[in-house]
Order: sequence, then C-alpha cells, then structure tokens
Amino acid sequence: MQRLLKVAGIGIFLMMVLLIFPGSGVMAKTGTVNIGVIYPLSGAAGFVGQDALRGIELAVEQINSQGGITVKGKKYLFEIRSYDDEATPAKSVIGLRKLKDRYDIPVVVMMFSGPSLAVIENNVDLNILWTGMAMHPDITNSGNPLVIRHNCPITDTAKRVAKRLADFGYKQVAHLCSIDDWGRGWDQNVTKVFETGGGKTIAHEWLDERTDVDFRAQLTKIKGLNADALFIAAHDEVAAMITRQARELGLQIPLIHSEGFQQKGWELVGPKNMDGCYYTNNSGLPLTVADYPKNWPFTPEAKAYMEKHPNIARKTYAKAFDEKYPDKTMAAYGFVSYENQWVVNLAMEKAQTVTDPKAIRKAMYEVLPLKPELMTFGVKGYTENGDGIMTPELMEFREGIWRFPTKN
Repeated sequence: MQRLLKVAGIGIFLMMVLLIFPGSGVMAKTGTVNIGVIYPLSGAAGFVGQDALRGIELAVEQINSQGGITVKGKKYLFEIRSYDDEATPAKSVIGLRKLKDRYDIPVVVMMFSGPSLAVIENNVDLNILWTGMAMHPDITNSGNPLVIRHNCPITDTAKRVAKRLADFGYKQVAHLCSIDDWGRGWDQNVTKVFETGGGKTIAHEWLDERTDVDFRAQLTKIKGLNADALFIAAHDEVAAMITRQARELGLQIPLIHSEGFQQKGWELVGPKNMDGCYYTNNSGLPLTVADYPKNWPFTPEAKAYMEKHPNIARKTYAKAFDEKYPDKTMAAYGFVSYENQWVVNLAMEKAQTVTDPKAIRKAMYEVLPLKPELMTFGVKGYTENGDGIMTPELMEFREGIWRFPTKN
C-alpha cells in the first residue's frame, strides 16, 4: 500500500510540474528549431533586410500554424533569431557566433555578398549551414560543404544582361556600381561577357550605398561620354536617386538596373520617370499587380497584359503580406526569403533532423520544385555546387509596367 501511495504521489507531482511549467516536463511533445537570420535591418540597406525578414516571418508563421514539422515522431515549431549586421562583414561574423552560442542555430539565412563571404570562412567550424540570396560567385565556388544558394549567381544574370545589351544593339555601355563585393561582381561579370561579344565598357564609376546621395558628378561624366546605355548596380532608394538625378541632368539613355531595383525604388521614382528603364528579374517569372507598390496607376492595357502572365504564388503571398503588414511596402526580397525558408522547413522534415546541417543541405535538393503556391521566387533546383537553377530575364518598363522585352 505504501508503495502504491508513493507511486501515486510521484504521478501527482509530475502532473503539477507540467501544469505549472508546461514547457519543462519530460512529456513535452513540441520542440523548437531556432533559425538564424543575419540581415541589415537598419541603415541604408534596412528596407532590403526588413522586407526579406518579413518573408521569413510569413513562412514560419504559416508552417507553425499547420503544426510545424514532425521529426522522428516529435513535433517542432520554428523560432526566428535575427541579428542586424548593417550589411557589414565584421558584424556578420560576430552575429554568427552570437547566434550559435545563444541559440545553437543549425542554419543561417543571409542576403548580401560581402557579409556572406566573411561568414562562410567560419560556418563550417561552427557546424552551421549557410543559405540565402547573396549572388557573388565565390560563395559557392569556395568549396564550402555547408553552403547552398537560394538564388542564381551574378555570373548567370550577368550573362543574360550582357546578351540583352548586345541584342539591343548597344556598343558602348557605362557602369555605375556599388563599391562592395556585390557591386564589383556585377561590374566585372557584365563587362567580361559584354566585351567578349564585341561591346565596350567605357566607364566604371562607383558609389557607396551607405553614405552617398548625390551622383551628379558620376552621371555628368557618363553623359559626356555618349554611352549607349548605363548599367546600375544599386538597391532601391539609391537606385531611385540615381534614376531621378540622371533624368534631371537630361541623361535620356536606357538605364539598365540590377535586381536591386525593386518596389521601394519604383515607388520613389514613379512611372513617369521609369520609361527607358530595365531591371534584372532573376527568376524570369512574370509580375502581377501584387508586385507593384500600392496605388500604382495601372491602365486597362497593363492589367490585361498581367492577366495573360499570371503568378499564383505571388498573389497568395501578397494577400498574406497585406494582412500581416498592412502599412508596409512589399518587395521581392521577401519573395526570395519566403521560398528559401519553406525549402529549409521541408528539408528538415525530409531529412528527419533539425540539427544536422549536411543532411538538411542534401534534403534541400529533394524538396524542389516546391508546390506552385509556394514558389514565389522560382528556384527550380540546385546545381551540384549549390547554386539555384533559374531563368534570368531583363524586364523592360513600358506603358506603365514591367514587361518581357520586345527586342530580340
């Protein structure tokens, strides 16, 4: 009898512990997976990082609302652990170590090339898988076994940009690029492919996105060179300032933007000043009404064009975004991060591990392509060395919207 009473007392005690401390009991059924995110969340690149982080938040919220993932019979929910690196490589490395020490993250998601190049010198020692949208080719060419890029490298998009420049009959092109690793990568790769095809890059001008706001000196110099077109590698607000200042100076040549020119930049420039602009669409997916800033003035012809070029996933994403962030401007950085995070989520479940980065990386190959409603960015698979397989295209701004180019 005494033994039965003792056992009953232990049972009652354990039940009380679970009631008072529900997450600490031996019978807790749900675990937590900490996902590391190192983005610039403040400073000149803050909009880019904030939009990308919102994409991850939407993906995590959706999968958690569905009960998370099941690994070896146990349920896991995701928790985002973000760090603001201000797009600074040294701060990114510090952030990686802090996130590992505090949360034991198995995966880190990043976006800028300079910070990513610094981090991949340390992630293997810390047993962390790097993934994200950074485009510098050295990220996957380094031989790092814990790297997988959810984007194509600059080399892929630069080939398409350079080919289009040649297709359009341009012979002399000037460049105005961010002075960081990303911008230099764009400059080098577009130059190489364009000049191999017989074109000539007649100017290489530089800017610092963290501090520069006046680009009239560079633009005046370029105007005097009589270039056929100007290639620009800059992000949103800076790209918008360059576009407006170029037009104010009477520089009417086509402006060829990198993928960094997105919704926030379009909002700042406005449709009247964007005629003669192009931008790099890494995925080659059509744009929908949801891709544009709110209250964009669409003509009936523009709406008809978009109806002929649907994009189911982005419409679904835009609806979820507006519900969660009604006062925020949506951009394509969130599209990438959203899709990337879903791949990570599903790969963990496929690999049946939330701690083994090598197994997670291997499983990321196996979960692509995603279902149409989740494919907001358009990565179809990965190459052997971990680059996203995509179909980049240069979009032409015409009659108030971005269209696939009419020139061959």
